[in-house]
Amino acid sequence: MKLHAIRRKSVPLHAEMAEHLRARILRGELQAGAELPPLSSLVKEYGLARMTVRKAMDSLEAEGLIERYSGRGTFVRAVAVVPKTALKVHADLSQLEHSVSDLEVGVGVTSELVGTVDEDGTVFRRLRRVHTRNGKPFCLIDLKLVHSVYDQAPERFDRELVLTVMRDLGVQINSAKQIVSLDSANTERAERLNVPFNTPLFKVNRTLTGAGDTVIYSAETHYPGDALQFDIEFTVGK
Repeated sequence: MKLHAIRRKSVPLHAEMAEHLRARILRGELQAGAELPPLSSLVKEYGLARMTVRKAMDSLEAEGLIERYSGRGTFVRAVAVVPKTALKVHADLSQLEHSVSDLEVGVGVTSELVGTVDEDGTVFRRLRRVHTRNGKPFCLIDLKLVHSVYDQAPERFDRELVLTVMRDLGVQINSAKQIVSLDSANTERAERLNVPFNTPLFKVNRTLTGAGDTVIYSAETHYPGDALQFDIEFTVGK
C-alpha cells in the first residue's frame, strides 16, 4: 500500500514523507554518509509524484539532514543523535510467555531459510507474520530461529507461537534479553498493522540464547503505540 492511501488527511504528503525520513535519520537508523535511494526509487517506494518527493527532500536539505550532489546522489549528513538512557528491568521468562499466550498467528505468514547469519555458520529459519488478538492485528514480528530447532516441528512453528512450541519441545534457554524502543510505521508496517503511516510504534528486539550462549532465536517485533503498557514494580530496600 502506498503512502497516499494511508496518509493523515490533515498533513501534506510531502510533510509525511519528510517526517518519516527525518525520524529514521535522528534515530540513527540512517547513518551519516549513507546514500539515499535515487528519486525514481523513492517515487516508487512511497507512491508519490516526483514533485512531492522533491519537496520532501528539499525540506530535509533545508534542515541540514541530507546533502545532494549533482551526478553523485543524496547522502545523510552527520547529525547529533540524542543518547538513550537504558532502564534495566529484570523479569522471569515465564512472564514473557504469559504475555503472548493469547495471541494468534494471523495472516501473511512467510517462512524461508536465511543461511548463515553468525560467525560459526549456524543456519536460521526466518519467519515473518502478523500476530492478532481478538481478530485484530496486534504486532508484526520478523524472527529468526536456529534451523536445527525449527526442524524439530516445522509445521507447528509455521502455524503456532514460536515461544510456545519451543517450550513444548523442551528447548534449552540459557538467557533471554529484550530491548524496547520507539519507532514509527513505514508503508509496510502501516498496511499490515492497519494503522496510519507514521503511527508511533514500540519496537521490541528480543534475543534468546541456548547451550554455549549461542543465539537460537532473535526477533524484531513492532506494536502500535496504544497496544502496550509497561507496569514496573520496584523493590524498595528496607
